[in-house]
Amino acid sequence: MEPNTRKIKIGRISGVNSLKIQILSSLKILDFHKDCVNEFDVRIVSYLDRNKKLAIQVDVFLTNVEEGIKKQAIIDNTEVRYPSDFQFGLPNMATNFMGSPKSSDEIELERIKIEKQTKKEFQYFIKEVNRLSEITRFKINLI
Repeated sequence: MEPNTRKIKIGRISGVNSLKIQILSSLKILDFHKDCVNEFDVRIVSYLDRNKKLAIQVDVFLTNVEEGIKKQAIIDNTEVRYPSDFQFGLPNMATNFMGSPKSSDEIELERIKIEKQTKKEFQYFIKEVNRLSEITRFKINLI
C-alpha cells in the first residue's frame, strides 16, 4: 500500500535552521518552549511513526535559498560605526552625514567576506538537505 504524500512548499528561508522551523510549523509540531531545531530528526521520525500511512515531500526553491542566505550574511557582516560625538535622538536629517564613510578597501573586504560566508552556508545547506532526505518517507526536493 502506497503512503499518502503531504507536500510542503517552502518560500523564503535563510538557512538550515529556518528550513527546519518552517517544516515543523507547517506540520504543526513546532514547540516554542523547546529546542526543536536540534531535535528535528527525532520529531520528524516520531511524527512519521505516529502517521504510518503518510510520506512528506518538501519542495524548496534554490533561488530563494541563495537570496535568503545572502541577505542573512549581509545582515550579519555589515558593521555600522557611529562617531564618538554622535548624538542619539536627533531628527533623521540631522544625523544623515554624521557617520564616517567606509573606504573602498573596507567595502571590498566586507563584500568578499559576505561572498565566502554565503558560499559556505549554501554548501552546508545542500549537505544537510541530503542528510535529511535519508529519513524514510521524508524527501526534500530542491527546485
